[in-house]
Amino acid sequence: MFDLKKFGAVYLLLAVVLVLFVLSRLFPNKTIFDFMGSGGSLTATPSAGLQTQTTVQNLTVVLDFGTEQKTYTGIAAANAYLALVEAAKQDQLEYSSEEYGYGIQVTKVGNFAASATHGWAYFVNDIAGDAAPDRKTLSANDRIEWKYIQLN
Repeated sequence: MFDLKKFGAVYLLLAVVLVLFVLSRLFPNKTIFDFMGSGGSLTATPSAGLQTQTTVQNLTVVLDFGTEQKTYTGIAAANAYLALVEAAKQDQLEYSSEEYGYGIQVTKVGNFAASATHGWAYFVNDIAGDAAPDRKTLSANDRIEWKYIQLN
């Protein structure tokens, strides 16, 4: 026979690999950090590795529905997506999003859902977003405008 103490570490390592494999199949859109309970403070990006996002204060968020605009001041958030979430909460607006490999895409705010002809786009200080909104870090006093736009 074989010595259990000698091979115990090998069996433990095989068990960990098996658990990680099963989790990766059950939850294909999750990373190991999601299961470790990092609390959202770390974001995995393919090009940048791990980055910390810090919550900033005194943001202004504008929701432009095309027919009307709503402005929210004094918002605190770490990224453009969370700024939208905080603004939507103030008026109890329903919102939804989809998560993709590149980040989150907003699919609905209030009664305005993304479709084949319309979608949600964001701008920070009048400059179109250059990353997924959950990966766009902000600075204090930024103005984040979310627009419901017609697609080409």
